[in-house]
Amino acid sequence: MTAFARLGGESMGTSWSVQCDDADGRDLHALHAEIEECLSLVVAQMSTWEAESEISRFNASPAGTWQKLSPEIWQVLSCAQLIAALSDGAFDATVGAKVARWGFGAHAFEDFAHSNVTYRDLEMDSSERAILQTGGMQLDLSAIAKGYSADLIAARLMDLGARSMLVDVGGELRAVGDSPRGGAWNVLLESDQSSDPCVVALKDCAIATSGDRFFRHEIQGRSVSHTIDPRNGEPINDETAQVSVIAESAMLADGWATALAVMGVEHGVAFANAQGLAVRYTTGDGEVSCSDAFKPYEVDA
Repeated sequence: MTAFARLGGESMGTSWSVQCDDADGRDLHALHAEIEECLSLVVAQMSTWEAESEISRFNASPAGTWQKLSPEIWQVLSCAQLIAALSDGAFDATVGAKVARWGFGAHAFEDFAHSNVTYRDLEMDSSERAILQTGGMQLDLSAIAKGYSADLIAARLMDLGARSMLVDVGGELRAVGDSPRGGAWNVLLESDQSSDPCVVALKDCAIATSGDRFFRHEIQGRSVSHTIDPRNGEPINDETAQVSVIAESAMLADGWATALAVMGVEHGVAFANAQGLAVRYTTGDGEVSCSDAFKPYEVDA
């Protein structure tokens, strides 16, 4: 049986863990440093909590300013724009001002003058890998950056010779190759006692979950979800407690989980079936709804 190394730590306001094959007896301190380097890169480019990150510098730049982007954040933003277009704005990387209005994120309760922008207002110059600040636009990639981090770590580990791994960044998972017991990685989806446990088998794919059970606060007696519908600027309703999406990359799974949480169960399942997306919804009262593409991944708990 192939030996596996287990590593973990904290970054991006959450925890991370990695299991990867260790047949060659790698230097685990060096491996840990490589993983931390990947996470630090994402923070330096995409964290709105860091004043000097690329995204923060763009958000603070004056109208009419073009900013060139590093390859990694360009890739994430391009993916975000694709999901935004396909979901008709249910996912939107320009949602930062609306998120702040409801007291979430690095700029909670700050009042931005131009909070009505959408992904359609973001101009991207692919030849220069640059984006235009139209004035007050507040990008927020928090709904997709953790997933990308898992993909980036997996790619780095594969470059270093690993062929089997499970990467977990804040609950966004990327599975590559075989698990220690052989075959797919069996993953238990987080759930509460109102719904039956669900185990999915992952191999060379990823899963991400969007849920508001742990990310809420109260405003004037109202319990508010951290997931904001970019289309109307309002927190989503209480119908959906959790949405899990399986996709080829954790970046895609992460972005789609947010978009489908915004859509809600009925529209979301119909949309997922039309698009061939693997999605599982759990409502606040424990009711479960799955798209057709999700069911083949389920295994007996």
